[in-house]
Amino acid sequence: MDSFHIPLGMVDFHSSIRTPQFLKVTAADLGHALFVTGRAPGDQSRHGLNSVYEYLHRASIVPAYLRQGPDNRMLRTSLALSLDKSEKSVLSYFLGQAMTGIFCTSVLDTDWPLHIDRYAASSRIIFQKGNLRPDLFARSDKGWVVAEAKGRSAKPAKADREEFRKQKRSVASISGVPPWQELVSIAHWHREELKVLAIDPEEDEPESIPLVLDEDRFVLAYYLPFLRWFDYVASEVTRGLVVEPTSIAVTVSLDEQLLERIREAEDGNTIGLASDVRVILDDSVTQYSDGSAFEVDWDRQLTRSDYEFDPFGELL
Repeated sequence: MDSFHIPLGMVDFHSSIRTPQFLKVTAADLGHALFVTGRAPGDQSRHGLNSVYEYLHRASIVPAYLRQGPDNRMLRTSLALSLDKSEKSVLSYFLGQAMTGIFCTSVLDTDWPLHIDRYAASSRIIFQKGNLRPDLFARSDKGWVVAEAKGRSAKPAKADREEFRKQKRSVASISGVPPWQELVSIAHWHREELKVLAIDPEEDEPESIPLVLDEDRFVLAYYLPFLRWFDYVASEVTRGLVVEPTSIAVTVSLDEQLLERIREAEDGNTIGLASDVRVILDDSVTQYSDGSAFEVDWDRQLTRSDYEFDPFGELL
């Protein structure tokens, strides 16, 4: 299957930032983005393997609801179109998170796009009631990137787009340094095709919050779901069940040295984790810059007709 070509609009970004016409997204990219941008913390003491099942729930939207159309467009299946309003909102939310992560990594060259709530959960941070805060933040060589992720079942109205443009920046600083880039990203359906609109808001919110970040704990929070995934796979093998990790055909791998260092960090050795991981990644050749690789077997589902079933429910 060729990559999806998702039309991309960018508003008010600095001229030094490249503005591609499309986001080119493979099925594996979707699997990876849905994995790393989720809120489930992967914290053994809080949720354990439940975070894996939560990922499987999110990943299943790809074969269930998405299809590759003409010109490599991303379209919805007839099942997706039959969802009620609240169900469509869930689909749009998941895609909004994933597309924001993909935009940050592919256009802004970031590493480790992490949901801020996942970092807060693993670091025991409690935000004050009413605090505005973004969805994702990520590290780049130019500084921190902070992103508000939105998903819509229809094209945002002109008034909504203007409101996004005027939306104030919600993070004043990260460890005393203003973010290099703060943005709003909207994944939306227009004439049954998914499109992405990214907007650079105008200025800071007067009550924008400073984040004091422990980078070692940030890196640990990013990789915790990988640990829970491998725990899940090991438990399936131990119990004599299928070796294939999931019925939705996703296989996740991580650089072996990196995995060993993350397990040490979960056991308490977090000091120097971020710098250790950078050294490992500098020498690692993997599919994604975070040291991971994703294999998905969704090509047939993404390219077939919705009606390729026989009366007994078997794929033709």
